[in-house]
Amino acid sequence: MLREGSSLNVDGLLVIVDAPCSGVQMAWAGYFTACAVALWAGRGDRAFALRLPLVGAAVLLGNVLRNTALVALEATGRGTPALHEGIGLVALAAVCGAVAWAMARGTSLWERPWPR
Repeated sequence: MLREGSSLNVDGLLVIVDAPCSGVQMAWAGYFTACAVALWAGRGDRAFALRLPLVGAAVLLGNVLRNTALVALEATGRGTPALHEGIGLVALAAVCGAVAWAMARGTSLWERPWPR
């Protein structure tokens, strides 16, 4: 495997890493989820800040796993646009779910009212 700009050359096959798969959208969604769930859970500044490294780790791990799966599919010639989008959506949902869990843990869904 050889990196060529924002593309990868895998055994002579050029795999382009496009902007939607750059991970920026997953980072935005992950941090938005963190902020929204922290607000809902009534997290203070300190509790929110202490959980932020978990958000960064979830986003990084999700991007690594998603890109690894996508490059492997493209390199073997089995990638389709629908499969590409499906893997991306599943990875995004998993990351946002992990972030929501990290921000909300210790808060019961039924006991916590929505902020007013």
